[in-house]
Amino acid sequence: MPFGYTSRFELSDSVHLDTPDHKARTLEEQFKEYAKAQQWEDALDVLTTLSHDYGDKVVLASPRRYVSLREYCHARRVELPLEVRALYRQRVDAQAEAAYRDGLAGRDVAKLQAVVDEFFASSWGDDALWTLGELSLEQGCYGAARLAWQALLPTAARVGAATEAADLASTRLVYPDSEFPAAEVNARLVLVSVLEGSTSRAERELADFQRLHPAAEGQLGGRRVKLGPVLASQVEASRQWQQPAADDNWPTFAGSNQRAKRLPKSVDVGAKDWEITLPEVVADDPPYAYPQITPWRRYGDGPLAKKSPLLLSHHPVVVGNLMFLNTRDEVRAYDVRTGRPAWGQTSPTVFRDSDEGLSPRAPQRGGFGVPRYTLTVAGQYLLARMGSPVTSSVNQGGLGDKPGYLVCLDLAAQGRLHWKIAPERDEKWSFEGTPVADDECVYVAQRRGGEARPHALVAAYELASGRRRWVREIAGADTLAPGQVDETTSNLLTLHEGVLYFNSNLGAIAAIAAADGQVRWIHVYRQPQTGDLNQPLAHFHRDLTPCIYQQGRVFVAPSDTERILALDAATGELQWETRYAPDALHLLGVGGGHLLASGDRIYWINVESGKLVRYWPDGPEPKGYGRGVLADDVVYWPTRDGVYVFSQQTAELLRKIDLRQRDEHGTGGNLLVTHERLLVAAADRLLAFGQFSHVPRPGGAAAATPSQPR
Repeated sequence: MPFGYTSRFELSDSVHLDTPDHKARTLEEQFKEYAKAQQWEDALDVLTTLSHDYGDKVVLASPRRYVSLREYCHARRVELPLEVRALYRQRVDAQAEAAYRDGLAGRDVAKLQAVVDEFFASSWGDDALWTLGELSLEQGCYGAARLAWQALLPTAARVGAATEAADLASTRLVYPDSEFPAAEVNARLVLVSVLEGSTSRAERELADFQRLHPAAEGQLGGRRVKLGPVLASQVEASRQWQQPAADDNWPTFAGSNQRAKRLPKSVDVGAKDWEITLPEVVADDPPYAYPQITPWRRYGDGPLAKKSPLLLSHHPVVVGNLMFLNTRDEVRAYDVRTGRPAWGQTSPTVFRDSDEGLSPRAPQRGGFGVPRYTLTVAGQYLLARMGSPVTSSVNQGGLGDKPGYLVCLDLAAQGRLHWKIAPERDEKWSFEGTPVADDECVYVAQRRGGEARPHALVAAYELASGRRRWVREIAGADTLAPGQVDETTSNLLTLHEGVLYFNSNLGAIAAIAAADGQVRWIHVYRQPQTGDLNQPLAHFHRDLTPCIYQQGRVFVAPSDTERILALDAATGELQWETRYAPDALHLLGVGGGHLLASGDRIYWINVESGKLVRYWPDGPEPKGYGRGVLADDVVYWPTRDGVYVFSQQTAELLRKIDLRQRDEHGTGGNLLVTHERLLVAAADRLLAFGQFSHVPRPGGAAAATPSQPR
């Protein structure tokens, strides 16, 4: 244990963000003075300088919510008198028009978004927003379409605004004088809700539309129609639509880049099909121990000695018939149908760290955090974070250990190494978790340590080459034992329609543009906390809770607060928060109108209000053990000896799957339902249970009865 170590901790509410320096603040004050004196030419000049020189910095826009200084400047221009906006437009319209027409000619969403980002208040800003909405709708990017069209209407004239909190509605950036008809914009907002499957939202918006535009006609679907009846028929028809069929693939943690996949089929679990051995990860083996396990209890030989508990660190992925999992030093591939090595190989290992010559890591007792092994498959490539799990060290750069690194393997070549990225040994940043990816780039969370206050960053690397495209600092804050012990974090990003959502677990949640790393918003939530690491609260052990994106909302369970939050994905404004599930370690997804969360218990939280609907069990047992999964209309929740199956909608307990009946040493773990199998990644084994066929009885007899509720 480091000299001077104390188990007491104090987390302040201070969160460090990349805010403007004194010179930028002076310019902001100058703008206010020029505006007050109506010296509009000078005021516009100052806004141009602020946006150009400091646009990537963030400023407070409303309580808890920061936006880029570039967006702040857009908002100030929007507020200017009409004649001053005209003056601004004389300056920029020619450039804005050229950029807009270039994007329109190529139907290039990125170029049109650049027009919005650079010239929002120009005469072409609304044209770019309208076209962005149209192209996004064509591409099935419903959230992006809604965001673009919402920016064309003031709150009072927009459908759905009545359900928004007043502070949320007032902080949206809205184009000031769009020439696009309000009825046609609102009609498209209703249509977005219909197409994305948000039936209840579409019904509310339709009621608003009929009140605001009772007899409106307009262009919709390439023809002129009476908008109200057409929308009403679409809403009615959508009640009978079947949602697009999901597949059995599980290519990344939580199944999708949105971290919210619900698998298409449940499974009536029968006998064990196969099993494989997993490397054990021990809780009190340096540097993975929680500090509450004191050295003499961990290493003593007397009556105070404590048996080392094993961790549930493995989260496999499945694509096609292949299952992949990784350890600190290797990536393995299996045929998910048989459990045998993939591609007919004799060994499942497709990548092993081959670097030699680095000395073993010197033990650092009392490190905080544990390793979590995740992967991502993007097209033909597999991505993984490998090497040391430590992300913030008391002796950064001088440990003699291999720092964490990223690998990209080419699955078309049976796992051949495509590229590898590692920080230089004297650099003070590290990769936190496995990246998410789109067709062009991979995006990964990073942490800069070696300081009293760790900082979280997000970076983008080209998928084809591994070349870094951009990096953006997000936040810095106190952690439980800064500078005293090593810390291991495994933070993951969420990606939806070109926006990255990041739960930093450092007092801040951020939305970042995937194209260039521009900050869309940052929501801060940190409150002062004190405590003792020998008696830690449950929420401090949340370490794989990336944001969940679901139909315009972002759900987050940070580790440095007991709260679970729901944010507006477009603005970062708080929609609700709940303290009713402080022991929830996992956010499993959304189903049946509920956010499903689990820890010692499983919780059903209403997605609209944040109200706790139900939790189970009512008593102290059984306790959750591992991460559950949503499939069809049920949720599977693992415990030490079995898996409980509940209705997502009603919270009714449907049945219990007794794992000990199917395997003598069967236990819970991290679950996955795929290929008509239940996969259980336990501490030392991964077991695959097939669709019900028979359940062995003592003495070898077989029963032909499915598992029953407890």
